[in-house]
Amino acid sequence: MSKMAAIDVAVRHQLASEGKEVTYQRVMGTNPAGGYGYDRNGIQLFLLNVANRVTLDVPELQCRWNALDYDRCLEGTLALLIFHVASATSTPTKPGA
Repeated sequence: MSKMAAIDVAVRHQLASEGKEVTYQRVMGTNPAGGYGYDRNGIQLFLLNVANRVTLDVPELQCRWNALDYDRCLEGTLALLIFHVASATSTPTKPGA
């Protein structure tokens, strides 16, 4: 599976586990148009859970979720969040490779 596809699936599964619908144009934080409603602590937990989910993919992916700008993640749409997560995600190098 491609990196973007794996991240998309991990994000959708995380939203589903929280009983939220997938709407790529919806803002992650709270806004007048009705965002997902995450706050700073909530987005950190969301990103940690997504990072844990992508480690289960083949090939395994490593997301440096704590290096992301949480404010940018909250202000952006779900589609932008996936892009931000992808920018902080890589395939770990194996020892001896």
